[in-house]
Amino acid sequence: MLLNLLRTVFIVIGALLIYETTLPVRGESLLVDRLSEETKSVDPSERRGTENYILHFAGDGQLTSCTVSRSAYERIEAGDRLDVEYTPLLRQCVSIRRGAEAIVTASHWKTLSVVFGVLLIGLVIFRIKPG
Repeated sequence: MLLNLLRTVFIVIGALLIYETTLPVRGESLLVDRLSEETKSVDPSERRGTENYILHFAGDGQLTSCTVSRSAYERIEAGDRLDVEYTPLLRQCVSIRRGAEAIVTASHWKTLSVVFGVLLIGLVIFRIKPG
């Protein structure tokens, strides 16, 4: 039962990743309301962990926040107006620009999505046998 559920989840996520690459990206001009950092640690006693840098947007846009790299985070300030392109289903930011300046450009996101989608579906087909 649990194995069949896992198979179904992998197939759905894999298909979703592949399907999203066929959809056009959406673009909006958004105002940065605030910036935040979030540290996730596997062991609470450790001071270091995975850091997420998040932009929060103000206004009536469909995208409310976006996770970026540290270098992009350091180049953006609250109050900046950014042109953001994102995927329609999973809302992943694939391009962030301030005027003509490219701050984030994820040029290989389609390739990576297809590869991970195919890997998940392939894992189900060739490795996870039904119970």
